[in-house]
Amino acid sequence: SLIVRELAAGTDTVVVSWLPQYHDMGLIGAYLGVIKCGGAGYYLSPISFIKDPVLWVRSIDKYRGTHLQAPNFAYGLAARKFQALGDRAPPVDLTCVRHMINGAEPVDVATVRRFKEAFAPRGLGEVVFPTYGLAEHCVFVCTGG
Repeated sequence: SLIVRELAAGTDTVVVSWLPQYHDMGLIGAYLGVIKCGGAGYYLSPISFIKDPVLWVRSIDKYRGTHLQAPNFAYGLAARKFQALGDRAPPVDLTCVRHMINGAEPVDVATVRRFKEAFAPRGLGEVVFPTYGLAEHCVFVCTGG
């Protein structure tokens, strides 16, 4: 209930995730959180994400994802691969995104900056939140900017 409240999640929440169910951020954030708040979830395999990180971004646009979660490396990888496409980058609209958790490993400011630079022109607002989970005890401790 605390997580749902803090993330302003509800029946209009749409999670788009590639995180596996055996990862605490995947299980709690991407799967059980959706059940708790009554939202919807769309899922890619971790292998699909690693092979094509831009697929995650395209899926966020396609399914109008509102709540996302991933480790820092994933945001960096997605931004780098998207920017590398240059003029061939797919047209995506990320105005739907309301909250993006960046956690499960140290958060690098340069990675967050790069992600924002890559996707702000596509409607991404100030929605990336460094998050500390303390997975060994309770999965979620704090989030914010």
